[in-house]
Amino acid sequence: MSGSRGCARRSHAHAPCLFQGRARQLHKAGYRSLQHVASADPEQLVAAIQHMPRKTARQIVTAAQVTTATPGAQILCELRKITVLFC
Repeated sequence: MSGSRGCARRSHAHAPCLFQGRARQLHKAGYRSLQHVASADPEQLVAAIQHMPRKTARQIVTAAQVTTATPGAQILCELRKITVLFC
């Protein structure tokens, strides 16, 4: 999808689908993997990303934690990385 509200196609932005703007903000702030986001303190996201509400930061971290805890999540993330190369 194109536009700022389309689903992002970055390895850290698949759980649940983040909008491209948030995914870019995470990437720019140094969060380049789903595991990195999952291990973050939501307060770190709030401090690192402009206009990030605490509730949103908690939701993003929780979703990343759930996704990384799901069996096969690593394989799914790798497949999505490969898919990005061909899109």
